Amino acid sequence: DDITDKIEYTITHANGSKTLRTTIVKNGKKASSKDRKIAAPQNYKPVTLTVPVPDGLANGDGWKGTVSKKTVDGNVEIVYNYEIMHPDGGKTMRTVTSCNGKKTTVDESIEPTESPEAAIIIPPPEDLKPNDGWKGSAERSTIGSEVTTTYSYTIFHKGGSKTLRKVIIYPDKKRKTLNRTKSAPLNYKPPEKEKIIPPQNLPYGCGWKAQRKITRDNHDVETKITKYSVTGISNGESMNYEQTETIVGDICGDLSKIEITGGPSSNKS
Repeated sequence: DDITDKIEYTITHANGSKTLRTTIVKNGKKASSKDRKIAAPQNYKPVTLTVPVPDGLANGDGWKGTVSKKTVDGNVEIVYNYEIMHPDGGKTMRTVTSCNGKKTTVDESIEPTESPEAAIIIPPPEDLKPNDGWKGSAERSTIGSEVTTTYSYTIFHKGGSKTLRKVIIYPDKKRKTLNRTKSAPLNYKPPEKEKIIPPQNLPYGCGWKAQRKITRDNHDVETKITKYSVTGISNGESMNYEQTETIVGDICGDLSKIEITGGPSSNKS
């Protein structure tokens, strides 16, 4: 006796249209196949695949990702491929696969940094007061795909006291802040206010006034920015100009850089 099977398919296309296919199989061999096309609805809007932010990003991480979709035996499989870039130069390559809307597998590989000495960017500590100074360090630990970053700060206050602070950023982006205050030494004396000397190349007979701003970076390198206003008459010529002198580092020791902008050549009168 002949055995006849009738198989009906519904094929859904990306543009919203469908193909209804009827296939006849006789004795295990395909005998005939008939297709009927159904156009997409007039108000059909194609579904746009988006790439969500990857889980477990640490402070300073960057990322990029792609997404692909395929249907196998009526099951919709979506694959997300991520490249996560860490501030120390390392990378995490991650593939997340979901089937019918449920996450099924996560495959991950870690590419260590080619420059182990590469510094993690250290943000300034929060809640600094105008006269506070600070220095900081950072370290990052990775266990599997879980990245934890710890920032250690020493904050110097005007009265000689210090705040020792640790800020821990966990893989789930939650943070923990630990503060410990150290009082100023009993014999502490505030540093004497540094006297501002006249600007370089000051014309004879001219007067001047100045404002200075001093900052320190997280490597404890000092930058002094002094802005001068110079007015007066020198050699019968009226002088009225501004000059900025920037000193990076220790002028008495290792001088990193000195820069002068403005000066008599920018005379406005």
